[in-house]
Amino acid sequence: MAVKHETELYAPLKAFFEERGYEIKSEVRHCDLVGYLRRAMNR
Repeated sequence: MAVKHETELYAPLKAFFEERGYEIKSEVRHCDLVGYLRRAMNR
């Protein structure tokens, strides 16, 4: 499957990382995708 638009990648990547415990945000400053571990933030 060829990707025509960058936005097509957001949902699958978000799901992939959320399954592994990451909180995902999009379009943060100059970054298209930002993730951080939820458990690391809840100390």
